[in-house]
Amino acid sequence: MQSPRRSSRQRRNHLADRSLPNPPSRAPTPDTSQSLAARVEELIHQAKLDRKEALKLAAKERGITRRDAYRQLLDDTPPESS
Repeated sequence: MQSPRRSSRQRRNHLADRSLPNPPSRAPTPDTSQSLAARVEELIHQAKLDRKEALKLAAKERGITRRDAYRQLLDDTPPESS
């Protein structure tokens, strides 16, 4: 008699149940000592990214959505004087 096939969810759960001696961390630890605006500027200059890509990467590093990062960036930026 064959064993029943597992669904993809059951396979993932089965694999997750295996205990590893040193499980890898799931997300990198964000460096919040640097402001979001400063990190975006750093990525623009060092990695030669455009502003949109730099913001996306900085948000990923901090574990927040791109939308939340953009909001933070707007809140941190002083209004431009004309």
